[in-house]
Amino acid sequence: MRITNLKESPNFFDQCIEVIEDAFDYEETFNFKHDFNTLIQKENLENCFFIVEKNTVTATLFTLPKNLIYKEVETNVLFLGGIAVHPDFRGKGHFNKLFKHIEKTLKGYSLYFLWSDLTGLYEKYSFYEFGIIQEVRSDPNNLKPIHKIDSIDSIKSLHNKLSKDYIITSRTENDWNLLHNNRSIHKYQNDKEEIFLVHKGMDLQNIIHESYPLDFHNETPFIKWNYLPKPETKNLLYMGFTKINNFKMFSDFIYQVSNKTIDLLRKNDNYVVLKFENEEFEIHEKDLIQGLWGPEFIQELASSVPKLLILGFDAT
Repeated sequence: MRITNLKESPNFFDQCIEVIEDAFDYEETFNFKHDFNTLIQKENLENCFFIVEKNTVTATLFTLPKNLIYKEVETNVLFLGGIAVHPDFRGKGHFNKLFKHIEKTLKGYSLYFLWSDLTGLYEKYSFYEFGIIQEVRSDPNNLKPIHKIDSIDSIKSLHNKLSKDYIITSRTENDWNLLHNNRSIHKYQNDKEEIFLVHKGMDLQNIIHESYPLDFHNETPFIKWNYLPKPETKNLLYMGFTKINNFKMFSDFIYQVSNKTIDLLRKNDNYVVLKFENEEFEIHEKDLIQGLWGPEFIQELASSVPKLLILGFDAT
């Protein structure tokens, strides 16, 4: 058994994709390479890890370095995706081996992010649900005309403006090119010149997962994800899972984006000591993450930090 990556061992590329698509029961009309072109771009192959046993790929765990940005404040984060284990090798600790390898080799990231419905599994690794999303369905009797667009030029400036009010993932020119070339994401505009992105693989079929403005009124045949619902709204989804990786980096980021009102002093096991309004508190890291960004908001903390938005294209 050995752990390698797609830059070192490119001859296993097709096997890796097969393991991933098999694990997620991919239908023939979908293609992981198209849906998640950010993960498997040539420049990121060194971050796509997998286990090989006797010339067979037995497990995969792909990662993607990104930056979170709010105004002028940034922090390095790591997105995890393509997490899969070959059916003949499940239950043997392969994910654990890959994850421990990543923790050992990729340390310069304040937070890890991933997307899954396996809450029990990932909480064992200190990943916790964060954020809230509301699914908004339109009235089928009140649909308005929409049309596809190809250019993403108008989206760029609108996206960049979000960082004045929210914590978002920054996008490089390469990221914008990948969005433009992503075959499974469709770009639309309505007669009000509002822009929205629909579809991405099987999970986001018929979902508007990015729109400008964020709160535009949905009059389309698609379901819209509202990233700004009120906490008391019913039938909310969580945005994803996150894990504190580098506590010093995370502490520095929170201190800056909270306008120096939240000072995370130290972390002992799964508990964080923080200073807020000249008082020190000990809080479990799960309660801290969810207190800042939901779904279990702590109003005093949540009102001091911007909301964290991970839009559909950026998620892995």
